[in-house]
Amino acid sequence: VGLQFPEGLKRRGPDVADDLRQTLPNTVTIVLSGEPCYGACDLDTDLLHRSDVFVHFGHTPMKASEKIIYVPLFSNVDVLGIIEDALTEFPDPEENPELGLVTTAQLLNAFEEMRAFLERAGYTVQARRGDERLTHEGQILGCNYDAADVDAENILYVGGGKFHPMGLAMDKPDK
Repeated sequence: VGLQFPEGLKRRGPDVADDLRQTLPNTVTIVLSGEPCYGACDLDTDLLHRSDVFVHFGHTPMKASEKIIYVPLFSNVDVLGIIEDALTEFPDPEENPELGLVTTAQLLNAFEEMRAFLERAGYTVQARRGDERLTHEGQILGCNYDAADVDAENILYVGGGKFHPMGLAMDKPDK
């Protein structure tokens, strides 16, 4: 069984492997990938080919395979305060109520809560599902910003880091 974790979760890999070793028969070998991983498309193909089962943690499925198990992991960050602060940078909803909403896989668990919060604030939220590589409405990848293809003049990205918002800004420079 091959296990792959994204960079931010690699330190938890040995504990997961230990838990699995206690659960699975002794004949099962657990191998942790040490290769860098920055997304669902960034699979350790060497380990994948050497494994009977490959478990990819932290992202939503991108490639359908009977051999790959995707285990999405979600953030427990309270995003509403962050959104409230971010809204000071956007036009008043009475002047321009249309607002696009996008996020990453780690915050998809809070997407409907984010939408509801924005709607209560007076915005008309526009969100869509991107191409076949994306599994949820409003989800973006570092290589795919199709979910931001909405009519709204402004897009609110909710997530961590600089990589995704910089990519979004380059892909949608007019928004």
